[in-house]
Amino acid sequence: DPGFDVTLACTYYARILDISGNIVVQSSAMSLTLPPPVGFPRIKPGDEPVVLTARWQAPDGRYFLLGAGRAETSEDERRQPLVQVALDISADETTLEKYRRWLLTILVIGVVAAAMTGAAIARRSLRPLEEITYAAQSITVSQLHARLQAERRPAELKALASEFDKMLARLEDSFN
Repeated sequence: DPGFDVTLACTYYARILDISGNIVVQSSAMSLTLPPPVGFPRIKPGDEPVVLTARWQAPDGRYFLLGAGRAETSEDERRQPLVQVALDISADETTLEKYRRWLLTILVIGVVAAAMTGAAIARRSLRPLEEITYAAQSITVSQLHARLQAERRPAELKALASEFDKMLARLEDSFN
């Protein structure tokens, strides 16, 4: 359990305003918790009677989804009351914040692991080239008979080792 808490209970608040913007009825504690009616999304005359929503954070740190819409009680939209609804989404925000932290942690671990794996693969793939370099550096005028033994090398480096061995043979012949 990574510490995620699933809460199924939702807290809703509702408010109905008359055509003058006066509160007709509202949920208890709505005026203590949520913004005044003017803090909700505004519906202008002529707007579709759909619900407009906005995300809002209360001073106490809780998050709410605010919605407003006209109640179609008459044909004249100027006489339609306004319904304002608020949903407490604090639990959802807390869960999302935990997911964000876990995702960031996993992302950082993944990047570090990928970098370390890439470095290990690069080091291992360069090891034969380092061996050829060391062998070539150890050859001196008195050791021109030494060879890089191309047959022991990976396919990608066989041609290089073979040509280097041929060059050493030519040098050895020229000194003899």
